[in-house]
Amino acid sequence: MEKNFKELVEEMKDFFGVSSIEKVAERLGKSRATGTTWRGRKAIPSDVVLDYYRLRSQSGIEINHQSIAANVNNIINIPIYDVVASAGEGYINSEEVTQVISIDKSSLKKMFGITIFNNLSIITAIGNSMTPTIPENAKVLIQKCEVREGQVCVCRVGEELYIKRLQKLPRLRLLSDNKSYEPIELQDREYEIIGVVAGYFKEF
Repeated sequence: MEKNFKELVEEMKDFFGVSSIEKVAERLGKSRATGTTWRGRKAIPSDVVLDYYRLRSQSGIEINHQSIAANVNNIINIPIYDVVASAGEGYINSEEVTQVISIDKSSLKKMFGITIFNNLSIITAIGNSMTPTIPENAKVLIQKCEVREGQVCVCRVGEELYIKRLQKLPRLRLLSDNKSYEPIELQDREYEIIGVVAGYFKEF
């Protein structure tokens, strides 16, 4: 049976005889700060979950291998790119994975309404052209897929990366939610619509 994050943490606390996820992290060889990060993301990395179940098995507790598989499969690893997309005037950037975070699928569904969990990544939005929808310096979750009319998207125009709202009709252009910014016309320009912005992380 698949456990949600809260159930898994309670099971771990009971096993280790501790009262907090920070202390669980310490028992698993991690720092207390790491435990706090798990709490904020509502997910524990799959390798840590496997270590925990190995310890349970070594202690003589019978392990349900189907339950282990369900819990591990509920966790998705999302790359964080060293990419800054402008919610402003445009930004030239590089593309390197600087970190990978683990989040359970049920939390992603609750936070962003996501039901398909492939082609996800996280980048940083700078500028204020998409306020109040997306605050400055937010970590945004991107999903590579077809972008529909009116959705917030990531679009590369030349060498610059933008986070804007897509308008397809009557002509193709990128719109800012902050009306102080002019639309960006895409017709006759080199561009690539990369994916949809599923939302941003309020805590990261």
